[in-house]
Amino acid sequence: MMVTTEPMITLTPLTSADPQWDRLSAEITPRLPNHISREELVAHLSFMPGHYWNHAEEGEIIWHLEAIHDFFKLVSAEDGDPSKPIVRLRHFPLRGFSEIIVCTWNRQGLFAKITGALAAAGANITEAHAYTRQDNVVMDYFKVVSKIGGGAVNDIIVEGVITYLRDCLSPLNPLDLRQVIKISHAKPEVPLEKEEPIVLWDAYSGDEYTQLHVETYDYMGLLYEVSLELADADLKIHMANVCTKNNWAMDDFLITDMFNRKVTDADRLNEVKNRLMRRLGIFE
Repeated sequence: MMVTTEPMITLTPLTSADPQWDRLSAEITPRLPNHISREELVAHLSFMPGHYWNHAEEGEIIWHLEAIHDFFKLVSAEDGDPSKPIVRLRHFPLRGFSEIIVCTWNRQGLFAKITGALAAAGANITEAHAYTRQDNVVMDYFKVVSKIGGGAVNDIIVEGVITYLRDCLSPLNPLDLRQVIKISHAKPEVPLEKEEPIVLWDAYSGDEYTQLHVETYDYMGLLYEVSLELADADLKIHMANVCTKNNWAMDDFLITDMFNRKVTDADRLNEVKNRLMRRLGIFE
């Protein structure tokens, strides 16, 4: 059974008529850094999907605004590279994790490539949220821990993420992340009693999203494998909640098609389910 714990799951952006707009504007405006204009905040309020505001706190919003500001500064520069993302990181060593945000233009398979870059560098994803603004700017969030020993990631992992992400997003001869992950990170040992992956769709609970639940043996690059298959099927991930216990992954996703429409076609969902089952059959 799939249970959505997120309130008011909606893609619809805020409007100036929403009470939340006035509250956020009043709280954030006095704290804006000097280089962030009031117009940039208004654009963020206007363009971000509604479910973003269920998660983002005041400090996070300013952090995101700074990344978006740097991204537009990058792409507007005379020698700017529009394919290059902005990557920002915060460490919380006492709480045992790091946070990474990636800001860039939206493009097919972007979420999969980001998760692949994180896996290739040795970062385990424990939570992920994908946000696409109405101006086609992506702000994706990841909570990560180090593959070795857990805890906040180190500088080597961070540099690896940036390098892999740059190389896989290159418009010319992009890096094949699946091969990198396969070479760098061994799959788990085959259990004595193999359990088949579980893939469940729920096209009825939410108004704007189709829900996907996946269970399988956890391994480095699992979220990349799932998101890559969904991207190949022209499906878009808006949220991923990742849970692992005793090497068993239990991941939930909120999905739409590439036009942000809920997917309800049973034949299409069943086809994607079969493709996911084949891709996750890692012990054959």
